[in-house]
Amino acid sequence: MTISLTATYRRQETRFDDIPECYVLVDMWERRRGQAFAPAWRGFDWDGVPSDVIPFCGVVDIVEEPGLDFIYRFWGSAHQRAHGQELTGCSVREMRPEAEAESVFAQYRETLEAPQPLFFVNTIEVGPHGSAYEELSLRLPLSYDGRRIDKIFAFSDLRTGYRALVRELTGT
Repeated sequence: MTISLTATYRRQETRFDDIPECYVLVDMWERRRGQAFAPAWRGFDWDGVPSDVIPFCGVVDIVEEPGLDFIYRFWGSAHQRAHGQELTGCSVREMRPEAEAESVFAQYRETLEAPQPLFFVNTIEVGPHGSAYEELSLRLPLSYDGRRIDKIFAFSDLRTGYRALVRELTGT
């Protein structure tokens, strides 16, 4: 049986009061950047990330040549379970389903162009009835030299949407 899936996103200009982890991560990002437009990866503080949030995080390296790409330096275990694949060391383009890869790639590109913390609402429609699930993603740019973004830290709140998605796909 083939299950159809579509993935879309919209940029959310406001913060999400019901997801306090976003505030923790943005506050940590702000403290680490100091006077720079973005903090450096070497100064990133994993100890400041709540341990129950780490599985929902990812970090991509930005590769500009021969063409723009985002390579996962870190792919949290919750993402691995949700996608059924390990992407550490792989391009975002290798993510399956392809519709979600395209959506995530576009979000990273927007973050690269911004460059500031960005919030996105991802809508995933799956199954024969087109059940829709939403998840929040936070993208935080990082810069090794204070001039250009070379990495992006991401948190995607899959907790609620992932459970619903698994129920839809498995019928349990």
